[in-house]
Amino acid sequence: MILKYDKTSRDTGACIIPHCGNDCIPCDLTVMEMNKFARRQGFELKEVQIYEEHGADATWSGGTLATASYQMGKNRNAIEKRSFDPLLKTADGSKSEFITTNITPKKKTKTTDEIGYGASQPWVMGPVMVNCVKRSNALMGYSKEFKCGDSFLVREDSWGATLKLFKNSVILYAVILFPKLFGAIVPQPGDGPDRKAMEGGSLTLHGIGKMVNTTAASSGTSERDEIVEKTVKAKFRFNKDVSYLYTAVLLVETGLLLVEKSLSTGGKINGGILTPSTALGSDLTQRILREMDTSFHIEEINDEIETP
Repeated sequence: MILKYDKTSRDTGACIIPHCGNDCIPCDLTVMEMNKFARRQGFELKEVQIYEEHGADATWSGGTLATASYQMGKNRNAIEKRSFDPLLKTADGSKSEFITTNITPKKKTKTTDEIGYGASQPWVMGPVMVNCVKRSNALMGYSKEFKCGDSFLVREDSWGATLKLFKNSVILYAVILFPKLFGAIVPQPGDGPDRKAMEGGSLTLHGIGKMVNTTAASSGTSERDEIVEKTVKAKFRFNKDVSYLYTAVLLVETGLLLVEKSLSTGGKINGGILTPSTALGSDLTQRILREMDTSFHIEEINDEIETP
């Protein structure tokens, strides 16, 4: 999409925002707000690990299954080779110097130290979230060597929770590997949980970040750089189902805000293939907190480390 439409949309002033549902918007905005928090204190945000904790009854919606099936079923060998990742393309067409590395753990990992409970593991939608953040970093410049990961968090590290994840994985891979056999018996695009399940669903998104500040410190007659590293934690809570109900709400609220900002600025809004954070910034965060059943909290954790 970036290769096909970014230049045209910039030239015409059209603002196109992919990554515009769940869980991309919560992830993208959380990292953006953590970056702003760090900058206000004179620090640089260097790394964020995201843990996504869904409600106990969360399952695949038809749209998510279709997206995951499409992404995993693509013929990677047929993709045209390029000089650099299009997600790093800047307004002038060059490669951004702000690069993002995916640091999602490759296997199940205890999160007692980070979250206080549970375990995390990689999941099929994690790379999508990291790609969204990668695009935001390329355009807004969090750090030239930024690191980001996105994992699925299970509150109870039990056999029951593991079995449920295994069941959901089987459903996904059955659709990908045997679409003709299983495609008709799994949720289709537009299908989702019933109203009761949607009202009782939730997402708690935990962001654990590292921010650093380098200052010159005197030692006798010489000076040396002193690197101070701090931890910043954020929590974005959605109190309804996000796989279906709040994905629709996020899409609508983002569209409404885009129209309102365009009208209030006389149409002077940056064009191009953007992300929720690069297009709408903290205005979108505040709108979500105002219009949806959500909460957001960010704080610095006192575990300061000084490295000479």
